[in-house]
Formats: sequence, structure tokens, C-alpha cells
Amino acid sequence: MTAGMTVTAPGRVEQPTAPRRGPSLVGGRGGIWFVLPFMAVYAAFVLWPLLYGLGLSFFDTSLVRAESRFVGLDNYVRLFADAEVWRTLGITVLFTIGSTIPLVVIALVMALLVQTGVRGQWFWRFAYFAPFLLPVATVVLIWQWLFSGDYGLINAVLTGIGLPEVGWLSDPAVGLWSVVLLTVWWTIGFNFLLYLAALQAIPAQLYEAAEIDGAADGAGCSGSRSRC
Repeated sequence: MTAGMTVTAPGRVEQPTAPRRGPSLVGGRGGIWFVLPFMAVYAAFVLWPLLYGLGLSFFDTSLVRAESRFVGLDNYVRLFADAEVWRTLGITVLFTIGSTIPLVVIALVMALLVQTGVRGQWFWRFAYFAPFLLPVATVVLIWQWLFSGDYGLINAVLTGIGLPEVGWLSDPAVGLWSVVLLTVWWTIGFNFLLYLAALQAIPAQLYEAAEIDGAADGAGCSGSRSRC
């Protein structure tokens, strides 16, 4: 039977009716009105400050005086000739690498543990994602108490088992990794949620096919999404 044709009685066929045509958000112009508010805010608070700051970098100016003088690339020459800038850049790169790898690996392991059917999934999901919901002021107060050299919980545990205290925030060799630890604990819940959502979006038929092929024997997969 041809699509769009309906049979109402034996031997009688209705002619197909033309589909109703309305405004389309895919091929029409309606979608621009949904994107326009975001683009206006994005241009006002992201693009314009970025371009304005880039333009200021070519001038000898200040935020407290009105006069300015065009200096070209002199500011960039001074910037890259400063050893302190390169040291700061190296610390930033080290922090990025030190926090990104755990945020990817540990979050994936956490999502796999929940997805494989560990008991009390609701508790683990809440425990993994709850730190991400805390405001930055609360996170700073919690970890300031944990890292404190005088009354901090971590140093109290270390001295309780006979180990020396650590200057978590005062020792330059340890301070960076203290911030990395704080960042991973605070933001890993978001990555965990993304990985878990991606794992749950995998069709159950793929798990069943993997179990039949023997690919899931060592992973504890049973072919059921609730247990795999």
C-alpha cells in the first residue's frame, strides 16, 4: 500500500492528502530567534571583552588614566622576556595536567562501578555528585580546615599514626598538589555524571551481543542494563 493512502471500504481508496506544512526550526528561519538571545549575551559578555582586551594589549595604557599610547608588540616582548611569566605558565600547565588526568580516569572508574550494578547505587551517585553542588566558599572552608597545619584533620591523622605533619598550604612543593586534590574532589562529580549518562545510553542489545560473543565474561556483565 502506498504511503499516505487509506482504505475506507472494499474497492474504495482515498487519495493521499498533502501533509500540513508549518514553520520548521530545521530548514526555516524560526531557529534563529531561539539562538539570538544567547548570541547577544555571549557577544556582550565574552566576545566584546575579549576583543577589547586584545586591543588594549597593543597600547601603553592604564585603567586609572585616560591617556594611552600605541606601542605595538612591545608589551608582548616584555611579557615573554619575563622569567616569572614562564614560571607561572609552567605551574599552570602542571596544574592542568595534574588535574585533568584524574578527572578523566577516576570519573570513568566511578561511572563503571555504578553502572556494573554495585549495591546502593543511589548512595554512590549522590556521594560522587554531591561535592559538585557545593558553592566555592563552602569548598574552601572545608578544605582549609582539612589542610590546616595547627588543627587540620589530615595532619591530626598523620601525627596519630606517627608521621610528620605536612605544610599542605605553606610548603611550595606541596601547595600545588593540595589545590589539585581540592579541584579533583570538587569537580569530578560532573565528569562522573557525563560518563554515567553515556554508559546508560548504550542499548541493552549491545550488552547481550557482547555476552553472547564472550566479550563481557570478565567484566561481570549479564546483558541486563540494570546489572551491567
